Amino acid sequence: GELIEVRCADVTEIDTAPYDAVFVDPARRGGRGRIFDPEAYSPPLSWATAAALKAPRAALKIAPGIPHEAIGPEAEAEWISDGGDVKEAVLWYGEGFA
Repeated sequence: GELIEVRCADVTEIDTAPYDAVFVDPARRGGRGRIFDPEAYSPPLSWATAAALKAPRAALKIAPGIPHEAIGPEAEAEWISDGGDVKEAVLWYGEGFA
């Protein structure tokens, strides 16, 4: 069967290159509510994008209001809605996605 490894750690200290797929769901809320600057996410979008590009496949869950210019050309962006309200967005990277 397939081997899946789940790790609970500081993601910024993990090399994502050896993994077949990576999923990053950065914290997008702070003590004062929603964080609108993708570089203020934890981890920042720039780190998450670099990690995604090292793996063959990756998905980054992001806020739906992300500025479109913050999305690099290597990503396939998907916005998800429910009942006409946009709820979240995902950036897909790699084979079969982008």
